[in-house]
Amino acid sequence: MYAYKDLVELAGLTTRIYTLLSTLHNLPPIPNFLHPKSIEEKEHPHISLQGVSVRPPKTEQSLVSPLDLRIQSGEHLMITGPVRALSLA
Repeated sequence: MYAYKDLVELAGLTTRIYTLLSTLHNLPPIPNFLHPKSIEEKEHPHISLQGVSVRPPKTEQSLVSPLDLRIQSGEHLMITGPVRALSLA
């Protein structure tokens, strides 16, 4: 019984990874104005967010508010959080 539960969990994770990879492969090409070697990046080498509110879909509960963020060219950002089961109700 425990092995079945583990297999079902693994199948769910595999499906999520497959969905992510297939979505990434089906994205359209990056427009020239967003290409990393474009003139705009040389003029504005950062991404900036000011006063952004972050909340889950279909709720009014705010997770982060206000969010002020500035990412310079060459910096990396990874947002993590708990893995939660999604209900399809």
